[in-house]
Amino acid sequence: MENRFDQATLKQISAPSRRSDIVYEAIRGAIIHRRIKKGEWLREIPIAEELGVSRTMVRDALTRLVTEGLAVEVPYKGVQAAGVTTAELEEVYTIRAKLESWAFELAIEHLTDQDIKKMRELLPKAMLDPSLKEFEKTRNANREFHWIAIRATERRHLIRMLEQIWDMLPSDLVYPELTQTEREQVAAVEMQAHTQILQAIEAKDRQRVSDLIVTHILNSLRYSAPVLEKNVDRIEELTTV
Repeated sequence: MENRFDQATLKQISAPSRRSDIVYEAIRGAIIHRRIKKGEWLREIPIAEELGVSRTMVRDALTRLVTEGLAVEVPYKGVQAAGVTTAELEEVYTIRAKLESWAFELAIEHLTDQDIKKMRELLPKAMLDPSLKEFEKTRNANREFHWIAIRATERRHLIRMLEQIWDMLPSDLVYPELTQTEREQVAAVEMQAHTQILQAIEAKDRQRVSDLIVTHILNSLRYSAPVLEKNVDRIEELTTV
């Protein structure tokens, strides 16, 4: 049987401390990249055997995927892959843009000097690596740059909703599939966006930071959607603010 799961992800399963997360990431990636088709049944035993893990780990992963909307539980039958359409992807990114822009507006009044210093230190670390050699590190730094501000809001419901939305977004799986030229373009635009966002925070310009966050997030949609749909040869030209 053809292996439906990303090999780089599978190699990490041997690390017990992260095994359950890796199982989830492997199935999630297979659904997003359509190696598991929409409507396909996600049976615990075959997946557990294919990944070399326990049924419990697979069951936990499927529960997370149902919560995120990437799978659907059918009573008395099991769990089916839901997949991600372009319309759904646009919906999720738009919701994120609206919620996160509000979060950054709120954060302006709560971020400490230490928080802002940390965000500035993260700027070069969060610049996506077109060579992919440091992709995991830069991806984590990119996430932390955003989440310093999100956590600073201290709005627990807003934080919870953004956590769920971030888990639904496939940008971490899409970036490696872009061409070298496209990755260089995306990296430059995202670095510029992060720099401008931080400047707006330091200036306490709520409207500016809100506008920048919306543009930044919707740019991610522009380069993610064509890769997932497999029907566009190149990403659209990214916009800047």
